[in-house]
Amino acid sequence: MSEFAKQLKKLNPVHEPAAWIYVPYDQLTDRLGPLSRCQPSDIGIVMVETPQKADRRPYHKQKLAMILANMRHFALEQAKRGVRVAYLVAEPDLAATLSRFIAAHGPVSVMEPAEHELRAELAEVANLKVIPHEGWLTTTDDFRKAAGKGPPWRMDAFYRQVRKRTNILMDQGKPVGGKYSFDAENRKPWKGDPPAPTLPTFEPDAVTREVGELVERQFANHPGRLDLSTLPATRDDANT
Repeated sequence: MSEFAKQLKKLNPVHEPAAWIYVPYDQLTDRLGPLSRCQPSDIGIVMVETPQKADRRPYHKQKLAMILANMRHFALEQAKRGVRVAYLVAEPDLAATLSRFIAAHGPVSVMEPAEHELRAELAEVANLKVIPHEGWLTTTDDFRKAAGKGPPWRMDAFYRQVRKRTNILMDQGKPVGGKYSFDAENRKPWKGDPPAPTLPTFEPDAVTREVGELVERQFANHPGRLDLSTLPATRDDANT
């Protein structure tokens, strides 16, 4: 049994939740959504590692390790606070794995993912209730207004639209700094001034080291060099 599996087995509550929530890799928080409102004893979360997705593109090893380490530590953190955790590895893919879980345990809900590819995968899953994401600032209408009648599409126009609507980075109706976009300045090469900050470092624990070994073994053909000492894996690491 892996170190992660041993720790999760030790921490995981034994109660059967009244409701299950699927938590994707980009929603690892209990500060919003149902996880922020429900009693831990009333809820369970489903998390799914998807090796097929990780191998779909040549993702950098550091990125893969960060996602997997963050997921596993989030699962342990939630189990520790009393949330039942079902942690699965997709076989063969996400949709099939979630469908089997739902068939065994009943309907599951999920906050709408930001990633289009993930939304398309989840559309294949029956009895998966998609609820609005409570962390989004922008809307589809913001995009439509910024896009106009067609291409070319520019992020600058989108940012301008959102800042005017929300009054973020605005000062008495005018953009902070005197203009809406500094893209031209940002394209200039960095010449070392100001100097780059020193990267924070972290002490990898057994779970993170295990993830590193998995990435080096299972995704050896992926680009990049893995450095676990610069990988924030837990909530405490992120708050450092």
